[in-house]
Formats: sequence, structure tokens, C-alpha cells
Amino acid sequence: MPASLGIYILKKGKGWKLGIDNLPNCRQCLLFLLYFCTRPFKGLALIKEKIDCMKRFLLGFSLLGSVVTYGQITPTFFQYGPKIGVQMTKVQIIDNPTEIESSNRFRLQGGIFTRFNVGKFSLQPEFVYDQKGGRFTTPAQTHNYSYLTTPVLLGYTPIKGVYFEAGPEFGWALNAGKVNETTSVYGPERNRDMGITVGTRINMLDAFSLVSLNIRYTQGLENTTMRFSNTTPLDFRNRTLQLSVTYTFSEYYKWWRKQGNKLTPFKKK
Repeated sequence: MPASLGIYILKKGKGWKLGIDNLPNCRQCLLFLLYFCTRPFKGLALIKEKIDCMKRFLLGFSLLGSVVTYGQITPTFFQYGPKIGVQMTKVQIIDNPTEIESSNRFRLQGGIFTRFNVGKFSLQPEFVYDQKGGRFTTPAQTHNYSYLTTPVLLGYTPIKGVYFEAGPEFGWALNAGKVNETTSVYGPERNRDMGITVGTRINMLDAFSLVSLNIRYTQGLENTTMRFSNTTPLDFRNRTLQLSVTYTFSEYYKWWRKQGNKLTPFKKK
């Protein structure tokens, strides 16, 4: 007979205990009825306990959802602030004619952002110091690429506080042509880079002091090398997965006027 999730009675010491386990359906029903016939008040108390536990879970889940979607300050037309993050980067070899294998590296980024909000749309130009690159094997090499990048992202919010973003990213290499043969560390061989960025931004203004969480993927469109394999030109392109946070400094005063008094432990009467 197939088993299903049910209620069981367990002899424990001098008494009986009601619990939950996988039992055959018929036995489950008989034990359930027997328990409630002999101990109706304890059975009802156990059911009430389970219901209260479920209520607490649903309440916590709904509060978490309200923090993300309903706790935000209505954004003003122009915003700005600092940005910092970590990213997993890789140098992708397009149509690789060699035996070189590329692997990921974890790098940093930091800078400032500006944002223009109109209804459900936003335009976000940024000025960011970006560390990109990757590692090669056979031969072992480390590629450290440093860029000053300016993503320009168009955002749309289908629900309050959550934006989907996409746009171009323009990059200018800060260490183009730099090589350390001793440690096999190489910079990019071209001065500029360009890519396409897609991602999402989650605003958590009231709940986390004007902080937004950004998750993005950037795919480079430009070749960063001038190397050849025999007579075949190689094509190295940046690939980046980013996780960053931004602090909307321009909204701090507005946020403090709304929440500051609630957070002050000693109020003047």
C-alpha cells in the first residue's frame, strides 16, 4: 500500500505522543480518529500549534516582500552616489585555434553613478574603475586589464523597486600594452573596449539606507589583443558577471526626513 504524509501516535514513556510521518493511508486515518476520540483537547492544541507556525512563516515572507517592493522612497528625477562591487571575469578566445584554455578570475570595481528617472523608466550613466581579465593555461599567463568604463543603461520597472536594465558599456584601457615577462602578467593590447550589459537592479531604499543591489552580465564586443597564432589573428574578448551595490547619496536628506525621527532613540519632548 502506498505511503503518504500523515499523523502517527508514538508510545513514549508512560504517555502517548502525536507526530507526523510517512504511513499507509488506512492506518493513518484510524490512528488519527483514535487519538482524537481519547485525547481531543491535546489533538486540537497540536493542530493550533501547527497553524500558528504556518501563520508566522507567511507573515515573515510577506514582510520580506513588502520591504523590497513597497518600502522605497519615490525616486526623484536626478540621483547620484557611489558604487562598489565584485565581478567574475574571463578572457574568451573566439574560435580558438590554439590549445590555450581560459579560466575565471575575481576582480573589483568601484566608481560613481548618476540616474535620471521618468515614470517607469530610468537612464543610468556611470563612471567606473573596472578590473577585468583572466588566466590562461598552456602557457600559464595572467591577464590583468584595468579600464575606466562608462556604462549607459536604460532601465524599466515592471514592479516597484525592481528594474531591468540594458545598454552599451564603453571602456578605456589604463594599462594597455603593459607586460611583465618575469611574472607572465599582461595588460590589454588595445586602448579601447566596448560591450553590451544586461541585468537587474533592486532598490531597497527605506529598508537598507538607500542601498540598491545590482546584478549584471557584460559581454565584450571588441578584440583586446593583436596576437597571432602562426598566421591566424587571435580574438580575445572580455566576459564579466558583476555583483555590486550603490548608495543613493542624493536621496539621503529625503530619506532622513521620512525615517530619521523613528530611528532616533532620544527625542526631545
